[in-house]
Amino acid sequence: MCPLLLFVACGNDDDAPIPEDIVTQLASTTYDLGAASDLAIQGFITVIKNSNNTTTLYIELSGDLNAADHPAQLRLNTAAETGAVALELEAINNETGISSTTTSAYTYEDLIDFDGYVNVQFSNFESDGLLVQGDIGQNDLTTTSITYDLLEKDVLGASGNITFTKRLNGEALAVISLNGTPSGGIHPAHIHSNDAATTGPIIFTFNTVNGTTGISKTNVSALNDGAPFLYDDVLTVNGYINVHLSDSQLNVIVVQGNIGANN
Repeated sequence: MCPLLLFVACGNDDDAPIPEDIVTQLASTTYDLGAASDLAIQGFITVIKNSNNTTTLYIELSGDLNAADHPAQLRLNTAAETGAVALELEAINNETGISSTTTSAYTYEDLIDFDGYVNVQFSNFESDGLLVQGDIGQNDLTTTSITYDLLEKDVLGASGNITFTKRLNGEALAVISLNGTPSGGIHPAHIHSNDAATTGPIIFTFNTVNGTTGISKTNVSALNDGAPFLYDDVLTVNGYINVHLSDSQLNVIVVQGNIGANN
């Protein structure tokens, strides 16, 4: 009887299912994705460290999405600078507003120190524009910022401000926001050495101001001569800002304001 009982017991063990590995989340970091169009759509991306040495990039958007799915990419550099695609992400489902991409191309540690940003587009055609956008990794924005007024100069009714926000890596995002700029205009903007009353040469060039929106966004990391120029340097720079009417009319100053040590 004993040999029979042992045989039956062995047969039951062989038929038992082998449990599958369970993947768990070990850590996560979330970054905001802000509206990049007139539509009131926003969201976030969460970078997740998995127990099987993979990384998941989970995007969730809220707002009225259109009937098509929306392509998404992880790109190099900051959103203000733009850059090449580093990783194609799963498209955003237009019904759920969700995308989930699991990859082994980048570790969790790579991505939380990544020099990059995320784009979500309207469609597969880049000319259709962006839905949302956000910096991630070392480019993420902190809560530290400073704002300087930009006052009317030669263009009646134009005024605004510039806000510098510190990034995790010590660089800054500079956002110029103006009212009263000529619609359709493209306005060069610079930091000049000295104060506005003394005047001086250009030491830093911003991305041009869109006259229709009054907005310019620029990453701040180095002066035009290549010298490091970080957020903390903005606070002490001997400088002022000019926003000009156009490349051909640099003598016409739309707005102007002292910054740094001259504020």
